[in-house]
Amino acid sequence: MLNELESNNLRLALKKPFRYECMWEQEGSFSTTVERAWRGDQPASNVYELSEKPTNVAASLKQWGRTTFGSVRGELRELRRKLADLRAVTDRVGPGAEEKQVQDRIVELCYREEIMMRQRSRIRWLSEGDSNTQYFQKKASARRAKNT
Repeated sequence: MLNELESNNLRLALKKPFRYECMWEQEGSFSTTVERAWRGDQPASNVYELSEKPTNVAASLKQWGRTTFGSVRGELRELRRKLADLRAVTDRVGPGAEEKQVQDRIVELCYREEIMMRQRSRIRWLSEGDSNTQYFQKKASARRAKNT
C-alpha cells in the first residue's frame, strides 16, 4: 500500500508536462487566451505573484488547447471515415455541401498535423515537400524514447 507522499509523487509523475504547440498560434483566440491568463484577477504586486504568471498561462493554454483542438489525429480519423461513408452512397451525383465541408476540415486538420509533426521531429524536409507523416511520427517517437 502506498503512503500519501508516494501516491502524490506517483500522480505528479503520471501527469503530462506542459508542451507548447506551434499550431495554437494559427487560432484567432490564442492571443486573447494568453492575455487573459497573464492578466489574471489582479496585477502582480510582488516577485512571487509575477513568477506565478507563466504557470497560470501554461495551465490556461493546456486547458484551452484541450477544449479548442482536442485530438487532431482522432478527429482526422473520424472525418476520413465520414467522408468515405458520404462517397459510398450509391445515388450521389457529385460532391455535396456536407462533403465539401468535411474536405475543408480535413485540409485544415492536415495542416495542423503537419505543424505538429514538424515541431516534434525537428526535420526541415517538410519545407522541401516531403509530407510522409508516418515517417516523421516514427522519428519523433524515437527522439522521445532517446531523450527519456
